[in-house]
Amino acid sequence: MKQSPPPPVWGWIVLPVVMALALGLAPRPVVAQESFAQAREAAQKQRPASETQALAAILALFPERGDLWQMAGMSALEAGQSQAAISDLSEARTLGALNLDGQIALGDAFHLNGDEAQARSAWQDGLHRFGPDEAIYSRLTRSYVGQSDYSNAIQVYQTWVGWQPQNAEALYQLGLLLATRHPQEALPVLLKAARLDVSLSPSVKKIQERINAASGMTDPGAEYLQAGRALAELGNWRLASAAFDQAVRNSPSFAEAWAFLGEAKQELGENGKPDLDHAMALNSNSVLVMALEALYLEGQGQAASALVYLHAIADKEPDNGIWPMELGHALVQMGDLANALTYYQKAVQVEPDNPVLWRALASFCLVYNDQLAGVGLPAAREAVVLAPDDAENLDLLGEILVEMGDYYSADRFFWRALQNDPNNGAIYLHRGVMYLDLGDNAMAYQSLRRAVDLAGGKPEGQQAQRLLSRFFP
Repeated sequence: MKQSPPPPVWGWIVLPVVMALALGLAPRPVVAQESFAQAREAAQKQRPASETQALAAILALFPERGDLWQMAGMSALEAGQSQAAISDLSEARTLGALNLDGQIALGDAFHLNGDEAQARSAWQDGLHRFGPDEAIYSRLTRSYVGQSDYSNAIQVYQTWVGWQPQNAEALYQLGLLLATRHPQEALPVLLKAARLDVSLSPSVKKIQERINAASGMTDPGAEYLQAGRALAELGNWRLASAAFDQAVRNSPSFAEAWAFLGEAKQELGENGKPDLDHAMALNSNSVLVMALEALYLEGQGQAASALVYLHAIADKEPDNGIWPMELGHALVQMGDLANALTYYQKAVQVEPDNPVLWRALASFCLVYNDQLAGVGLPAAREAVVLAPDDAENLDLLGEILVEMGDYYSADRFFWRALQNDPNNGAIYLHRGVMYLDLGDNAMAYQSLRRAVDLAGGKPEGQQAQRLLSRFFP
């Protein structure tokens, strides 16, 4: 509840109480006055449960006051009492006193109570009664997407952007959903979102390139496959899975689509093995199918089996440095660090202009403290030379320089990394560790605190919190 000023409704309560006093209806007004004071104090101190209790006492005396029923319902919702909130807000609606905020709160109460259908009904009723509202559209789309009802989510987003055609985020989310159903229709929507908000441009470009890449493919499911791959690269595995599902529906014999569907299910904590097996049965010679099978086997702790597929892929594509890198990763899982390093080095020999491969080599040396000065540092420097604005490359070089005791140079690269990616919690974590090494507690605390703020539930945020608890109890 808001602390000050108190909700306007408090002023309206005074009149009936004063009138009752004038008519000599004690002790009824005395009880109302006490409850009024208790409710107002609870609201100011943000104690919704106490406020709800006090409002109930007032409503026992003035049950005809719909505005108080709404206030009681919203207070109950804030206290987490969904059933009471539903009851009170429904009574306010019956009395014709439910305003837009109350209508939204009624939907929120149903949502908190686990009844999504009733929640959506309440929110939709709000649209009918009060007209377009961003808060309601946001809730409706989240509800539909949360239940994988993408068709209805698309309809709501289309209505939303029809009302707010300059809302870049709504356009972007609509474009992502359209990519799972109508990839070509998604592109103009996504491009408009990127024009309105340039920060969306890299993601939109990735989707555009993927969908356009399907133009040379004859498979009917190719566009859905490429759209799904772009969504997966953006980390949206749920929508990626929906796109891959459309791909296999349109092309039941499309082995690669089945393989990606299986991978998406694995990423979502579902069983993707039957889909991967089906993909292998359709085309066991496909590089993509073999690669996803290898990825699955590595995830199951079967790195030795994954090696079989990775070697076969590397033989098929000897000019692709990704496969030696993946062989190195599999060997790491098996504990064979010496041979793993050999494959990471082979990867950069195959593709010397690929900064991702140089970063993988440098990262291996850092993590396992293996030839850090002779191999790791030069590899990190080469990654920065090839991609000087890549924050990950700059951050990694900073980490290696810290390990080698060159704090001055490390700080310069951390600073450059933050200039390119100011909301990256991992960079602040690494910078905080450096300041701890230097004994600069003030800067260490500042950096670690920022890492927690930016990356709360992520591993880097959790590590920063542990360091804060240890060094700044």
